[in-house]
Amino acid sequence: MKTIFFMIFCSMLLSDISELPIGFTDEELRNKHLINNMGSRTEPPIGPVRSIAEYEPMQGVLIRYPFGISTSLIAAMAEDVIIYCLVSNSSENSAYNSMNNAGVNMDNVEFINGSTDSYWTRDYGPWWVVDGNGEIGIVDFTYNRPRPNDNDAPLKVSNYLDVPYYAADLVSTGGNYMTDGYGMSAATHIAYTENNECNTNDQSSIPLAPCNYVDNLMDEYYGIEEYHVVADPNNEYIDHIDCWAKFLSPTKMLIRSVPNSHPQYNEIENVVDYFEQVETPNGESLEIFRVYTPNDQPYTNSLILNNKVLVPIMNSS
Repeated sequence: MKTIFFMIFCSMLLSDISELPIGFTDEELRNKHLINNMGSRTEPPIGPVRSIAEYEPMQGVLIRYPFGISTSLIAAMAEDVIIYCLVSNSSENSAYNSMNNAGVNMDNVEFINGSTDSYWTRDYGPWWVVDGNGEIGIVDFTYNRPRPNDNDAPLKVSNYLDVPYYAADLVSTGGNYMTDGYGMSAATHIAYTENNECNTNDQSSIPLAPCNYVDNLMDEYYGIEEYHVVADPNNEYIDHIDCWAKFLSPTKMLIRSVPNSHPQYNEIENVVDYFEQVETPNGESLEIFRVYTPNDQPYTNSLILNNKVLVPIMNSS
């Protein structure tokens, strides 16, 4: 089964002061209330629903023009899969020329016309599911930034590919979502705290106390029966799980490691202890693999692309 996984690397970005950051701008902080007006809800997919994991076979990658990644990286991805490029009508020729001049296989590039606000496609791109009839579709969420064009990207992709579209009235972001493909997902605390329906008093526990509103939506729309929402051990401003962990298979998880002198050492080891006790579909505990990130290298924020793994390189050993 093939699907499309939507990505962007936070650590491979090109410098461009005109682009919106991954976090909030000052103006967006003043307009956070607008996020609640961007959501919608449809009927859920026919059950049982299964969310598709990143490590499963995929047919393409979603990017956006102007790019937030190098054209050499785009060329490497286009060797194996289709590059779906969100671009405004007026910029399509520029996008084509930029990739073509860089040696990208243009036979593997398709353009999806539509304006965007930023290049963080991993964060606002669609999440894919398989419904009870075996049909692949998109279940949308409300992007946790007041960026309406980005928030509409999953619908644009659905229309272009002519696949079913559903929407769950749930505030979230792709960088804070990972799933094992078997009904289990994990996220940091903002999965609850950014939804007004959750009364999350303790935001530092592992795991957080359940939020029935979010948990029920995750089950009904995404088929997630086991949702592990934990305090972010990185203590970052964006609080994305992909900055410190990644499912590698239904039984394997990658989590960063740091020296014991690192200020987040205890928090990271506590979350490792927690996930080592999580039971996998085969009834055994998750096997935890570690990647050494002494200077906060974002190695977990990588992309599993079929037989390739594209990892940010930070010019260190």
